[in-house]
Amino acid sequence: MVGRNNGPIAQGTYHGMTFIRSAGAKGDKTYQGMSPDGLTVDGYINTPEALAAFQWLQDVHVKDKLVPLDSLPDAFATGKAPCRSSRRHCTLP
Repeated sequence: MVGRNNGPIAQGTYHGMTFIRSAGAKGDKTYQGMSPDGLTVDGYINTPEALAAFQWLQDVHVKDKLVPLDSLPDAFATGKAPCRSSRRHCTLP
């Protein structure tokens, strides 16, 4: 999957799955991400919508090279990134 080291899905799918799930409509299986009992992901994260979102995410990193695979230290401070995001917010200049 996309990303190495600190890439978007490199440290598990916690952050990446928010994006993938957003490809679905509220309440559908893609949006839910897993079965209500939390035991099944088949049919939830491999829907056509989810697979298209995974493909787009991979393409912006690998094919289009719009987003680096590895983190760039101080990218925001040095002007190499337009914003800095964290788990809580995105900081703009």
